[in-house]
Amino acid sequence: MTATCAAALAYSEAGLSVIPTGKDKRPLCSWERWQSERADDATIRKWFRNGANVAIIGGVVSGGLVVLDFDEPQLFFKWKKATWEISKTLPQQKTGRGYHVFFKCPTPGGNEKIAPEIDKKAEGGYVVVAPSIHSSGVPYQIVEGDLTNIPTISQADADTLLQIAREIGGAAKNQNAYAEAALTDELDALARATEGGRNDQLNKTAFALGQFVGAGALERGEVERRLTATALVIGLGEREARATIQSGLDAGMKEPRDIPSNGHLEQIEIPVPTLPKPGKDDSLCPALPDSARLDADLGLDACQWLDDYIAFSRKWSPRSFDGFHEACGLWLLSTIAARRVVLNFGKPFYTPLYIALTARTSLYAKSTVGDIAIQTLRAAGLDWLLTPDDSTPQAFVRGLSRRVPDDFSDLPDADQARIKNRLALAGQRGWFYEEFGQHIAAMMREGGVMADFRGLLRRFDDCKEGYTTETIGRGSVKVERPYLSLLALLTPADLAPFARRGAALWGDGFLARFALITPDGANDNRARFPDSERIIPSTLLDPLRQWHSRLGMPNVEIEDITNDEGEPTGRKRAVVSEHAPQICTMEKGIADAFYNYHDGLLDLVRESERTELDGNYSRFAEKAMRMAILFASLENGNRIEMRHWARAQEIAERWRSNLHSLFEQVTARDEPGYKRTQEDRVIKCLRRHSPASAFEIGRYTGLSTDEAETILKSLVEAGAVTPLQTNKTTKYQL
Repeated sequence: MTATCAAALAYSEAGLSVIPTGKDKRPLCSWERWQSERADDATIRKWFRNGANVAIIGGVVSGGLVVLDFDEPQLFFKWKKATWEISKTLPQQKTGRGYHVFFKCPTPGGNEKIAPEIDKKAEGGYVVVAPSIHSSGVPYQIVEGDLTNIPTISQADADTLLQIAREIGGAAKNQNAYAEAALTDELDALARATEGGRNDQLNKTAFALGQFVGAGALERGEVERRLTATALVIGLGEREARATIQSGLDAGMKEPRDIPSNGHLEQIEIPVPTLPKPGKDDSLCPALPDSARLDADLGLDACQWLDDYIAFSRKWSPRSFDGFHEACGLWLLSTIAARRVVLNFGKPFYTPLYIALTARTSLYAKSTVGDIAIQTLRAAGLDWLLTPDDSTPQAFVRGLSRRVPDDFSDLPDADQARIKNRLALAGQRGWFYEEFGQHIAAMMREGGVMADFRGLLRRFDDCKEGYTTETIGRGSVKVERPYLSLLALLTPADLAPFARRGAALWGDGFLARFALITPDGANDNRARFPDSERIIPSTLLDPLRQWHSRLGMPNVEIEDITNDEGEPTGRKRAVVSEHAPQICTMEKGIADAFYNYHDGLLDLVRESERTELDGNYSRFAEKAMRMAILFASLENGNRIEMRHWARAQEIAERWRSNLHSLFEQVTARDEPGYKRTQEDRVIKCLRRHSPASAFEIGRYTGLSTDEAETILKSLVEAGAVTPLQTNKTTKYQL
């Protein structure tokens, strides 16, 4: 049975009328009959036995089905934002060009052309649906909900959805008409320019039209073509004209024009359906300068895969902090990229991300949201990219070298293939560390076995060409092209002893390399976890597998190591071919946006007396660029567009807000009265759980073990607490 046949049978069983279509969307049956009755299973099996596309008929025959068809993604996202309270439960499908939204209502009505880029399909209409293949070769993908469970909404809600679509479509139509009229007027003014003033007029015209391009109302390529043609007609030299046009458009795009709409959209009450808006001006996080701000809507369609992943992760870990879902999706992309994509922008920009989910134990489901990321990587068949869960610095580096196991030849073929994959990308790894708080405590012990990790993680984030370490016992170990993507879980209490005001972890660049994802308040989400089996959908897995395939892999050959006489030594080595990373490019305006953001953050640093966060601020722009590279590589042929940068900057701004929230939580321990408050908490804990160890008290109170030990020692000295020495540990009682 074909995939479309199985889907068609499921849709029919759910009460929808289905028909077969070709790749051109034309029905492969006389479909008028199926507008009033549904085909039986035998007919459906006959229709789809050769893998035809499947379409659903709208209207009463499918239970009052209405489909809104958006050919322009930006219009879809604006509509979705404006209708969030109604549309959030509706199934949505990504098409070759845009999106479909499905709902049922008492009076579906007929087909309607709502706007040039928005159609309504109901009575007398049909739409092709997943798992069909679009004529462009792109599969239709369900990105929200389930077509076998399309909800019925009230007629009033249906009318609201349609009315807002009309207003959004009408506004876009009015703006386009206004922009086209402006283009015609400006070209006419240029054509009438007198000799001697033509180049100045060309510059003014290019600037004015650049403002429309910057507002997204005109296409730059079309404007350049028509300006150049007019300039040549009035006698300007081509080389000079092109230079003037380029500079004028560039300047105009930096000052986008406000384009009139039909005036109704401003009256719509729009709730925010996604993560909080960044850059808020409050006592914790200073607002970004106006010169660096971007309209958040610019990035709405920057990465469909990430949007789909967030929706899936929210469903299966509903009590997690919302920022955790997004962060785990980004960590997955960073891990799979594995230094195989680069932007040459003054220096090579690779895409490693260090992300720390930082929140109190139990309240925000950190482990669950991390497990979803690991399951996704495993289901995609790419978990060989992961490092071991824990290791010493020396073992960590050794594991990233191209060392072939001595028993390689004796292993099953599947194990050999996995090892060859690991050898191909030996120095490029993802790392999931669930108890990173303990790791930080171990790293901070001077001379301890884990202390070298502080410098090691800083160097791996820099993505130098190689990393070499040498010891007397193990000799020299080299990591080729080191690259690490790290997802760590910890609590503010874990950081508190080592991240106070002025602490070394802020000043030495260690914490500056992390995105510290932190809730800024109590978690009131009491949503329940699904009670069915969690299965990663193909809509998440297939794009990752296809991207990994496009990025490519070096070839690996395993050969015997021989001695001076040419005899095998029993050991083997890997011979790995060269594999150049794919090169990203940027559309015009991205470099300016990068520097505007970076310079805006540096301006905030200069104005601030809080020097501990200087290193973090100086790296936010680079973190944003790394994310933009990932978006462009995954879904846009390595071409970074403004939508990619805008989404990346928006995320970086949320991370900046999180940073301030965490800094306040951690450094609150330095404030007067904090110690007394914590002593009271420990005493209260011992009244209920006496005797207890420092580790147990830490778990009950949310303190780190080190903090609990410090407070207990002071209470012992004060005579309030008595230590009890056992065989394995020290316990305390009042």
